[in-house]
This record gives sequence, structure tokens and C-alpha cells, in this order.
Amino acid sequence: MPRPCAYWVKQLMLHQIQMPELFVVHRPPLPDQLGHKTKKTKFPGAADIPIVRLNDKLKLLDIKAAAEDALRHSCGRYCIVRPTGLNDEWPRGRLVLSQGDLAVGRTNRADLAQLLVQLALDVDPSYTNGLTIEAFTLANYPAPRELEPILSRLTPDHELLNVNHQQDADSVLYNLLQQLVPGETMAPNQLAMGQTYENLDNKETGRLGERGAEKLPSFIETTSSS
Repeated sequence: MPRPCAYWVKQLMLHQIQMPELFVVHRPPLPDQLGHKTKKTKFPGAADIPIVRLNDKLKLLDIKAAAEDALRHSCGRYCIVRPTGLNDEWPRGRLVLSQGDLAVGRTNRADLAQLLVQLALDVDPSYTNGLTIEAFTLANYPAPRELEPILSRLTPDHELLNVNHQQDADSVLYNLLQQLVPGETMAPNQLAMGQTYENLDNKETGRLGERGAEKLPSFIETTSSS
């Protein structure tokens, strides 16, 4: 059975292996933060989405959250990048960078690859060290020529631990990011597992059935019951 990401991060620390400049985590908002009843009610378009609901069964987001925490406490230089759903059919464009566990949408893989190369090779490490960034592709918008002006407006993780600061930032970010989700309905909290934004717009049932009554693949049901 594969070991969780947090295990390998801790091994790097124990053996004093040089930490990577960049650490990529593919996942949407963290359940331990957005699963809180108050926040879930306040930000349903980010907290009550299929992948977060699926985490109740598989706990994949919990594993990735533990890996992030291990990295943050490693005393090494890091930058965590959290792209939203990777989708090769989504047009290329401008990657919108945000923070706060609130971004929902799609990320073109080529855009993500370009961002990672820029962060690793072109950007001064002082702009990325200690940052956790969410990213999604705003289709058909031109990519920025420079990332440093954008990164300079982001807040390092240790400052985001301030609860009051986080709550204020969340409200502003939520209002912005919810205007940029794919589709015309713009209600990701109405999505069923396996349902696309286009399905929702056209009032079509997703491939796994109605929301709340989805028929999950057998391997998921088996894993969640074991």
C-alpha cells in the first residue's frame, strides 16, 4: 500500500535531504477548514462541492492536508500550489492566483506546467517562500508577463494563521472567486459527483446520477467501507 505524502516529507526532514523549492498538491479546499459548519454555510459554493463530499469516504484530502502541514513545519523553503480541477479540454488562458481554500473551477495542464516552471526558475524565491497558492485558468485571457507583482500581494502562511485576518480575506476572496467559476449557472454547490458545469447549465443528470444519490464506482464503495 502506498505511503501517505506526509511520510515522505518527514523522511526528507529526518535524513536532512534538501527540501524542494516547489511542492505541488492537487486538490480543492481542505475539509478540516471548510467542513466547519459555520464556514460551510457561509461559503457553500466552495465547501459543499463533490470532491469535498467524497472526502468523507476516502479521506484523500485529509492525507494531502497532513502532507502540507508536514512541509510547513519542515523549516525548509517551500511553495504549495493547489490547482483546481485539471482539464485538458479547458482552453488555455491566464492562471488566477488566490488564497483561502476557496477557489473552484478548472485548470489547463499546460497553464499549470508553465506556472510551475516560472515559479521554480524565473521568480525570486523571496516571492514564493512560505506561500500556499490556489490557481485556476481564466480561459482565453493572456498570461501575465511577470508573476512577481501578483505574488507580492499574497500573504505568507504564517500570517494567514491569524484567524481574524483569514475571515476577512475569505469574505473578499469568496465574492470574487464565485464570479469566475465555469458555466452560466455559477453554482458549484449544486453539482453532483460526476456532473459537469455544462450538465448543470443544461439541467442534465451527471454520469453518476442525481446529487445525494450518486452511484459511485464499486472500488470507491469498497474502499470507504473497509
